[in-house]
Amino acid sequence: MDCLENAVMGINGQFPGPTIRARARDTIVARDGTSMGPWPPSSMLKNPSSIPTVVSITFAGTYFYHGYYGMQSSREQEVDLSFKPFQWVGEPQTPLMNGRGQYNCSIAAQVSNTSSGPCNLTGNEQCAAQILNVQPNKTYRLRVASTTALASGAELESHVRVGPYISTN
Repeated sequence: MDCLENAVMGINGQFPGPTIRARARDTIVARDGTSMGPWPPSSMLKNPSSIPTVVSITFAGTYFYHGYYGMQSSREQEVDLSFKPFQWVGEPQTPLMNGRGQYNCSIAAQVSNTSSGPCNLTGNEQCAAQILNVQPNKTYRLRVASTTALASGAELESHVRVGPYISTN
């Protein structure tokens, strides 16, 4: 559209990529056979070294797939963000964790496609922190997905760091 040629990440020769439909316990086989270089999801594997350009792997991943082509998306959005009129909608009050967070649930109910919308609460539970009760010496996996270009942080209250977050073993 702007007469400039840009590299984009496509799937099966399509851009945007096709919808991947899967159910719980389905396995998705990801094959990278492009000339884009190492495949970004190598961080999900125990061995943090890059996956060669042409390879087939099977891995358990998230339900959200998207491209990681540098900072392509946010870099190209900065021009649009500087134009006027631009209305900044503000920082989110809180991220949602298991559907709970500090938000006005009546707004979500208007666009919800479920009969048991997020407003079926008594009192003020929607604003309460999500508490995950964990057992000592047990491993838990937290999946975090963000569609933002801006940074956000999280912490585990009273957690004592016992080693590196990225390990080579």
